[in-house]
Amino acid sequence: MIRRAGDLIWNAAGQFLYCLLLVVLVGGSLMAQTLPPLNADDQLGSQSFQSYHGGDIDHIGLANGTLTLDSPFLSYSQRGQLHLDFHLYYNNQPQHIGQLCIPNPPPNTPPCFLRWGFSSAPPPLPVEKGDVFVGWAQQIALVGANSKVVFNAGLSDQFQKDFTRWSVQTADGASHILGNLGTQSFTGTSPEFFASGTGPWESLDATGWRFNGTLTTDSGESSSQRSASGAVSADGIVAGVQDTNGNIITTVRDLSGIAPTSFTDTLNRQIPGPPMASSASNTDTSACPGPPQVLLPVDHAVLWSVPGPNGGTSNYVFCYVKVNINIPSGPGNASGQTLTSTKLQSIVLPDGSNWGFQYNDPGDGSTNNNAPVNYGTLTQITLPTGGTISYTYVTTGAGSSCQNSGRFVASRTINANDGTGPHTWTYAYSTTSTGDTSSPLSVATTVTDPLNNQTVHTFKSLYAQDNCPAYETQTAFYQGSQSSGTLMKTVNTTYSFTPGSNRGGALNVVPTQITTTLSNGEINTVSKSYDSGFSYTNYGGGSGFKGLYGKELSESASDYGSSSAGATLRTTNTGYLAFSNSSYLNANLINLVSSQQVTDGSGTQVAKTTYGYDESPLQGSGITTQFGTAPNSVRGNLTSVNRWLNTTSSNITAQTKWFDTGEVYQQIDALGNTTRHSYDSAYAGAYSTQTCNALSQCVSGTYDLNTGLLTSFTNANATTQAKQPVAEVLERWWVVGRRRATER
Repeated sequence: MIRRAGDLIWNAAGQFLYCLLLVVLVGGSLMAQTLPPLNADDQLGSQSFQSYHGGDIDHIGLANGTLTLDSPFLSYSQRGQLHLDFHLYYNNQPQHIGQLCIPNPPPNTPPCFLRWGFSSAPPPLPVEKGDVFVGWAQQIALVGANSKVVFNAGLSDQFQKDFTRWSVQTADGASHILGNLGTQSFTGTSPEFFASGTGPWESLDATGWRFNGTLTTDSGESSSQRSASGAVSADGIVAGVQDTNGNIITTVRDLSGIAPTSFTDTLNRQIPGPPMASSASNTDTSACPGPPQVLLPVDHAVLWSVPGPNGGTSNYVFCYVKVNINIPSGPGNASGQTLTSTKLQSIVLPDGSNWGFQYNDPGDGSTNNNAPVNYGTLTQITLPTGGTISYTYVTTGAGSSCQNSGRFVASRTINANDGTGPHTWTYAYSTTSTGDTSSPLSVATTVTDPLNNQTVHTFKSLYAQDNCPAYETQTAFYQGSQSSGTLMKTVNTTYSFTPGSNRGGALNVVPTQITTTLSNGEINTVSKSYDSGFSYTNYGGGSGFKGLYGKELSESASDYGSSSAGATLRTTNTGYLAFSNSSYLNANLINLVSSQQVTDGSGTQVAKTTYGYDESPLQGSGITTQFGTAPNSVRGNLTSVNRWLNTTSSNITAQTKWFDTGEVYQQIDALGNTTRHSYDSAYAGAYSTQTCNALSQCVSGTYDLNTGLLTSFTNANATTQAKQPVAEVLERWWVVGRRRATER
């Protein structure tokens, strides 16, 4: 399936150098494309409009065979629009071949070598590579890929200019290349000058990320990192820690500055950061599962104590093992790798159940240097309920050229231990040259399901300059196999893009037409159009380039036709407030829909809804806990919804009024009936403690502060239906709720 840019994030960074490229220009001033080629580091995370297969816990990149875990593990409800979530993460980035380049190599020595698991400048996110970990889901980093250009080489007036292509990176490792909406100048003195962009900066992958602030290239570095405090999501959330109403989460970081060591959330709860593989042991291993329940003996354990039910704490035990990595040389002249790696094997939950993880690839008895071969790739997940998800891999170079050779997922097996047995999907990859200079690379991934039905996903590069990344242009669904089964449906996708200016390949990629052909030859199409975007200056100072915010303005769907698409059945037109009000655009509140209209095939309106924001004064809450000044003059609080009636051509309107914290104060329905909400400072204004309807009939409740669960509820007849102590009920809800969150 193709993931939408607004839902999943595209990693087009290329910001992590495998070799530093130096361009020499004699007497010239032309900026050359000197950024490093894309590689396995650039395939981290979920990338917009790429295709994945899997479930709610894991997904497999069909264009590049990568395995990624991204599943909710633990969440704390917050006031306003903020979230504080911790997810299970995994990526198999180290199980790929990287290019090591040596400046000024000795005579007869190639300047670059291939090596398994090599990355000269690993990206800051995800915080761990190649093993399962629990990480802060809202974490953001700002990174840059540096390039240098020498002018007038060998002359007395030789000088050098250093440039950086900046990207916002999210917790799963996905990167969003930025374009400078401001101007570029240079700092420094001869003979070396450093590019400096004023910003603001907007992402060039249709995901709507923004960065506010001036960014200047570092001296003498192949990659740059900066504070992400100026990063703003498409919902206006600043750096994951401040919402549009001024609610704040405070983080404390260690000397590395990568992963926070503690959080103070909007309810003033103190939450320590989760352990990492490098964390020191602070508890014994008695709670950890051992062989034969797990594969390896436990090396050490780390206790994570977080706010839990009934004002107490919940304890999670992270059990770590030492995994012997033994990767043979090849393919080609790629050198192998031998090392011992610390990896997470189990997480014991507060109720004693546990997650389990194995790293035993390939596990077939093969040896290298008289020791078992082990690439260290994740091969099995055991869920707390006892089910398993298992993986096998194949070493291949098929797939996107920027992925490099490595361990691609060959099979995924689910066993719920419910008596139905294992269910396996297999993946086969191939790459061919198309002979088309505008799209020279074609990748085909064939997925075979447990019933032996096959789906063939075909990917092509959109821009010939670097052949990468590849986007899915055709999906063919078969009943049975491709060779002997029946073709049931074919889906073809056409994309719009702009040629790369901040990297070698296509930017601003969005699907514009999706054509479905059924087995009987009937065809329908869905056509899309997008916002007009913005102009930006690229990393080399070139101006006038075009970017997209990625908001879909219209979508038209046709009927099925016998040999071509039938007549248009429906068109949906969507308006966004940011494109008509610059205050919302400057606040990067680009997801706010201002109107949505549906017309039939003749263009006649059949439905329309308009939305209003920030139309009424805010009600003071009196809350000061983790609450400050709103970052912008607008907040994006939805204050009215107007629905068109086709019988009278008039609107019915519902209104909402807000506290200054971004919590609902009053809801007024279309008949003018008002529902009023009250909040208590004992819960930092986050939980509604009383709700009264238009007849002044009120219900009220008390809460467990840590979990947000009701501890008592009083109905409109003043009858208390549940009251403290309910510690046992809370504990059960807490554990079951956390487990269900991970298994959705």
